[in-house]
Amino acid sequence: MDRQHRKWRELSARYREACRQVDAPCALCGQPIDYTLSGRNRYGFTSDHIETIGTGGAVLPGFDGLRPAHQKCNAARGDGTRARNIAAWGW
Repeated sequence: MDRQHRKWRELSARYREACRQVDAPCALCGQPIDYTLSGRNRYGFTSDHIETIGTGGAVLPGFDGLRPAHQKCNAARGDGTRARNIAAWGW
């Protein structure tokens, strides 16, 4: 697990930098992402799996399997089995 976790952190860091360079917005809500914030901040960047791991997506999908998201939007989306309600996310 440790090796896979390290590979995920490396992939996510490379993806974050690629998104930062083009100032990519959150794919879930469409709002800008502040790339100076930590990923632990609600409005910070996270790498969102397009196909969630919980529904069979790959842990290490590559850039094609990821999209930029705010931490709060990614957390609200969850594992993809809950209904999505962007209005409830507080934008």
